[in-house]
Amino acid sequence: CNFDPESATTSAGWNGHGKSTIAFQLLGHMAVQGIRVSYISAEDKMKLTTKRQLIWLLADMRTARRISTNQPYGVDALDGYVLADIVELEQVARSIVDKMPLYLSHLPGCTIEQAEAAVIEAARGGSRVVAFDYLSAIQEPPKVDTLKWRNYCHKRLTAAGKANGVHTIVCAQLKRPSTGKDGGGDRDETKPPTRFDIDLCTAAETGSENVLLAHRP
Repeated sequence: CNFDPESATTSAGWNGHGKSTIAFQLLGHMAVQGIRVSYISAEDKMKLTTKRQLIWLLADMRTARRISTNQPYGVDALDGYVLADIVELEQVARSIVDKMPLYLSHLPGCTIEQAEAAVIEAARGGSRVVAFDYLSAIQEPPKVDTLKWRNYCHKRLTAAGKANGVHTIVCAQLKRPSTGKDGGGDRDETKPPTRFDIDLCTAAETGSENVLLAHRP
């Protein structure tokens, strides 16, 4: 992973389709390489994000085996694992989690000021990439236009990252697809999303150098 500093990425998807997982995996890959990164969750509990990190490491058998054998390349024997191997890999993964330069912050229902301050604090703490998850979880003031508010929040978070020399990943919600022509009917999430499906936040598309779209068929 090589994200340019002072730039931004949007990770978007419907609920449960993996937008947070993609952001977390990107951070995990960088942290395994020794790159300091930060994950700011405005929704998930800290126990859940830590578990997600551990599950990702355990699922990535190739990475775990390479780390445990100190062989970064050329390890191709991935089949034939027994219980002892799984226990060993779990111990390796847990030790990696403790040492990885990946820092977690939990800000449930935060204000935009708190979210912005967390991005700045992570940048000043040495993180090269900061992920905020997710845009819709930021408190919305009463009687404001949701479209303008989401755009304002996205611009403010990415501006804070760029001003402090870090790459910012912002997770955003996709608008719910439907089978009805008038927007009604049952949800239809079978078709892969496009960047035009980013809900109520044009800044997520226009203000990001990269747009990642998560989809589980």
